[in-house]
Amino acid sequence: MIERCCRHAAAIVTGIGSLRGAEVLWHPVINQGLVRFLDERAGSTEEDHDRRTDEVIAAILRTGEAFSAAQPGAAAVPCGSVSATGRPRKKMSPAL
Repeated sequence: MIERCCRHAAAIVTGIGSLRGAEVLWHPVINQGLVRFLDERAGSTEEDHDRRTDEVIAAILRTGEAFSAAQPGAAAVPCGSVSATGRPRKKMSPAL
């Protein structure tokens, strides 16, 4: 089960990273990876990319296809915004 979860994490992060406007920041070593979403307008700044990342995360969470630990009762964190450097990033972590 753990190996399968790790394979899913790698597939999700690699798949998102192959999309136009997405960037892989951390490939999963175990079961968590990090991606962000780029504002593709000419002259976009880091702040523009941060805003775009937040917009994409909010849109995904609205669909109910993924959830964040910030939601009440959540037991795992398959999708959420993390910021170790003050910049929003999307953490991908398949739940066991």
